[in-house]
Amino acid sequence: MRKHLKQFIGYYFLAASALLLFTGETTTGLIIAMATLLKAPPFDWVGRMYDWAGNLAHKWGMKIKTWKDKQSKPVRIIVTIIAILFAALMIYLMPSEECAIC
Repeated sequence: MRKHLKQFIGYYFLAASALLLFTGETTTGLIIAMATLLKAPPFDWVGRMYDWAGNLAHKWGMKIKTWKDKQSKPVRIIVTIIAILFAALMIYLMPSEECAIC
């Protein structure tokens, strides 16, 4: 029973949110439905997007690495500097932990 609930808890939450939607609690039902679709198994859209983004980043990173390895030394240095600047820009643009609402 516990294994079944771990695999299919999302369907039960969707049924509960549908019941809330039909009884007039639309805001609560929609919030439960979205949270269920985003994080509860078997849906877990957030986990699937993290996996997809990781695979995509790895594929692009390997393509850039193989391209960079074929280039001359000045081009490799310039590409490395651009990558470091891009990473620094992304860190700078990330919201701080103090800004919980952002």
